[in-house]
Amino acid sequence: MRTARNTMLLGVALAAPYLLVGVFSDGEFAGRVLQGGIVLLVLVGAAAVWMWRRGARLDREQDERARLVLHRTATFTCFATGVAIQAYWALHFAVQGNAGDDAFWLLVAFWGAFAGSYIYNLLRL
Repeated sequence: MRTARNTMLLGVALAAPYLLVGVFSDGEFAGRVLQGGIVLLVLVGAAAVWMWRRGARLDREQDERARLVLHRTATFTCFATGVAIQAYWALHFAVQGNAGDDAFWLLVAFWGAFAGSYIYNLLRL
């Protein structure tokens, strides 16, 4: 049950930007963004239902290694995403100079979130 709940919470968090942009944007392709969020919710919901049906058995299978695997996966994903954002910003800056500043703010948001999370967890432990 716990595994299904956590999976659904992560899925909702990942789909939220798509859903919010799709609903509140007046852009030409907002409907497609909304559809992407709905598809993501349906897929994650199906996985969560499957996990819920397995119930306590699945939760028992998630031993102490599950937290380590999730930590290592999140760490790798964080740094891979950071490198991708930095490359995206560098490419835009090389071509457009300061006119490509939108990608810079994405980079600032990413590393700001990383630093804030690091400080929060450092103080929390």
